[in-house]
Amino acid sequence: MTPFEIILVILIIVVICFLLYYFLKGRTGKINLSSPIESRLDQYLDVKFEEMITEWSLVTKTGLAKFELLNNARIKDGEAIAKNYGQFEDSVGKTLSELEERLESLEREIRKR
Repeated sequence: MTPFEIILVILIIVVICFLLYYFLKGRTGKINLSSPIESRLDQYLDVKFEEMITEWSLVTKTGLAKFELLNNARIKDGEAIAKNYGQFEDSVGKTLSELEERLESLEREIRKR
């Protein structure tokens, strides 16, 4: 190899290293070299987190706690209604099955006559 080729290879390696460093460094923040993708993703989420919550209509823990505090009585009423609905559904199911049995017995009696 000639000295010109050696200098050219070293220059190419330096340029590649610089581009890799610049890509992994990002625009702001520090990139952990042991896990560059994860740290880059964490950095992106730190910057865009508030926008994502707004855009996707997500609820934060504090927002949820505030909602529960304001609507706790309604939530409990809704749970009680759901429980009563389940009991009502069971009783209606039993009544319907009894009515079907009665209907079948009446149909049997009619057939016998």
